[in-house]
Amino acid sequence: MDEFDYNPALESWWALDFGYTDPFVCLDITIDTSDRVYVWREYVVRFRSTHEHGLLLKSRPNPDGFHVDGIAADPRGADEIATLAVIIGSIVANPVGISLGDEAIKQALKRRPDGTYGLYINSTCTETIRSMKNLRADESKPGYERSKGQFDHPADALRYFFNERFVLRGSVNLDAVYDAYRGSEAAGFFQYQSELTLNQRFS
Repeated sequence: MDEFDYNPALESWWALDFGYTDPFVCLDITIDTSDRVYVWREYVVRFRSTHEHGLLLKSRPNPDGFHVDGIAADPRGADEIATLAVIIGSIVANPVGISLGDEAIKQALKRRPDGTYGLYINSTCTETIRSMKNLRADESKPGYERSKGQFDHPADALRYFFNERFVLRGSVNLDAVYDAYRGSEAAGFFQYQSELTLNQRFS
C-alpha cells in the first residue's frame, strides 16, 4: 500500500518482538472502527539493550495526538517485558498458538465484500513487508512450524498483536494474564508491581 498518515482518532497499539543480533521490533499499528489494521511505522534495530530500546521508543518524535492504547509482545520474553514495563507501560503477552495468530492475519489479508482489506502495511515499513513476503513453512513438519533462520521478527510482532487484539479480542484483563503465567518462566515478571496500566497514554 502507498504511504498513509497516522490518525489519532483511531485505536493505537505497539507490537513488539525482542532481539539483539536478530532485530528488536516495534510496529506502530492503528485499528479503525471496522477492524481494519494499519501498520504505519516500524522500528527494527539490532545490537542495543532492551533498556535502550525502551528509552528510544519513549523519546521518538511522534505525530500530533499520538497515543498508545495497548502493547502486545512475545510471551517468551519475560525479562524484556519486565524491563520495558517500567519505561513504556504494561504489556500483554498471552501464549497463543502460532496457527491461531497466522490464521487471523491470513483472514485480514483477504479482500472484503466492500473491496477493502483487513490489513494494510505502509510502504515505508520495508522490513515488515520483507518479513511477511519471505516467511516459509517447514514442509518436513506438520502444522504451522516455520523454517529456521528466517527474517521473521516483524511478522512475529504482527502476530503477537493479532493474538491479543483479534484472537483474544483484546478482552483479557491483566489479572487473567498473570494467572496464565503462574508456574512458568515468566512468573517472576508477573509478580512485578507497577502503577502503570495497559491503557495509559503518553505523548
